[in-house]
Amino acid sequence: MKNVIEFQATLSRGAFQFDMKCAFGDGITGIYGPSGHGKTTLLQLISGLLSPDSGFISIGGEVVFDKAQKKDTPSRYRKLGFVFQEGRLFPHLSVEENLCYGERLLPRSQRQIQFDDVVSTLEIGHLLKKKPEQCSGGEQQRIAMGRALLKSPQLLLMDEPFSAVDVALREQILIYLVRIHRKYRIPMLVVSHDLPDILRLTDEILMVRDGRVEAFGKYLDLVLSRKMLPRSSGEGLLNVISLYVHEVDKNTGITTLTGEQGKRKVKVHCDACSEGVALGREVKVSVPPGDIAISLQPVPNISIQNQLEGTIKRLLYENGQVVCLVDVGFPLLVEVTSSSTKRLDLEVGMNVFCLFKSMSVRVCEIS
Repeated sequence: MKNVIEFQATLSRGAFQFDMKCAFGDGITGIYGPSGHGKTTLLQLISGLLSPDSGFISIGGEVVFDKAQKKDTPSRYRKLGFVFQEGRLFPHLSVEENLCYGERLLPRSQRQIQFDDVVSTLEIGHLLKKKPEQCSGGEQQRIAMGRALLKSPQLLLMDEPFSAVDVALREQILIYLVRIHRKYRIPMLVVSHDLPDILRLTDEILMVRDGRVEAFGKYLDLVLSRKMLPRSSGEGLLNVISLYVHEVDKNTGITTLTGEQGKRKVKVHCDACSEGVALGREVKVSVPPGDIAISLQPVPNISIQNQLEGTIKRLLYENGQVVCLVDVGFPLLVEVTSSSTKRLDLEVGMNVFCLFKSMSVRVCEIS
């Protein structure tokens, strides 16, 4: 994966000192960390809404900021789209006029993304004549995404796109973001302080703390290196798995999913999977590690339908809890207590069964 963004910048704002050096590729990168620690500042510096005290910023091979060369390209001329937390639509313009606002700044020869295509992709054709105030929060976010896309950007910046909407609308926005990336292949930086939201989009995570890069890499690698454990125990950890639809029982609503090799099956109860989803289609599902139990043997005569056999690969001890990495055909994180670990005499290399209810499995995104 080639680097699309090269970034090195410092910024001093009173007691807050920002100092980061990082590079981002052409996929989706989650920017994760506590509020007030520099996530939004990073996006503002890349976009040109803020100017660094020192440093260098390149987007798509084009230098947009270089303090040494006294270069600072204005925000409106940087080839990127910015979707803000609150949308920031123009209230006096119609949805159609809002969508076209950024596009008008581009010469026709540079308009690589077409209006009708964006409207169709985001399913907002019925909103074009309305004003923003007549649209729901989720619709306004989609309009803001469309406006950003119509700038034909080389990069999309998303600042807390889920915070202003409820849980149901979050799921919709996640699906649209994945759809946008797959269709247009535009790199994305997505800021959130909610780890599950990020993981449903990507496993590539930049951890930010005190205005600095705390860690950068694949989610599972960060967990196993303990860089994520202190702030991710309990509800913070999450398994996000790509599987394929194998069978749908329309009578029970139970959907059977398989791994890519077809060797491991997970039964999932979810209405989103039972309504006309095509067999063989890829889905992304999440399972909280705290919802998974470990047994040394399969358990008969029990309502729990998912009993996946696997091998313990790692045991991580943290704050009285133990995080087990179990290979069940795909890596699965499981949280157990220290006392259970001792009672079961769990150790690396042991064969175990991971038990969890089908209702613990949540469909995050359907491709």
